[in-house]
Amino acid sequence: MSFSIAIDGPSASGKSVLAMRIARHLQMIHINTGSMYRAVAYVVAQKELSIESDLDEILTMIDKMDLQLKADQKVFLNQVDITLALREETISLLASDISKNRWVREKLVEKQQAMAQQMDCVMDGRDIGTVVLPQAQVKIFLTASTQVRAMRRFLELKARGLNPQFEELKQDLMVRDYQDRHRQESPLRPAEDAIIIDTSALSLDEVFDEILMIIEKKKKGVVTHD
Repeated sequence: MSFSIAIDGPSASGKSVLAMRIARHLQMIHINTGSMYRAVAYVVAQKELSIESDLDEILTMIDKMDLQLKADQKVFLNQVDITLALREETISLLASDISKNRWVREKLVEKQQAMAQQMDCVMDGRDIGTVVLPQAQVKIFLTASTQVRAMRRFLELKARGLNPQFEELKQDLMVRDYQDRHRQESPLRPAEDAIIIDTSALSLDEVFDEILMIIEKKKKGVVTHD
């Protein structure tokens, strides 16, 4: 039986970076489900499709798309690196909108579950512990204040040589949070047996160490969900 670690949380909570680092440390596969939704959003935007009027075409496209999640969060679509494009806020917001569609979610969840059955993995997203991998042996839910998350995104974009506007980023996060928590299909929420970690005042190393400790305790059968 494969061993699965589910890490959920809102945008800019650090889940993808931590999931990648944990997977590397434990020599497991990292599956970033958010990248899968953003890849779909990228194609929808490129082809100027609408989730309302072009759903059949989008579902067919998902079946045919050659999507590869590489090391260091690189995302390749049909052998083309689209990683940077997926970090644009317009793509992120479109991905949130698309993810509310039941049929799109079912298609991608099937792909995600098939991956997890074949290998030990660390999977991050917004509904991994509740929907995609409810049987995951370890479930983590990361959170942080909107202010902290907006600053993280601001510094990330600045480091890439971009010129982001902090208040716009903060507003985008608030919109995304509302959409994720109120969507009808698989809303963002911690699994009942998830361990919640507020990362607002913690460094990346501190959160990393805490998650590793949780994993080790789980393997020894002594994790509680306080």
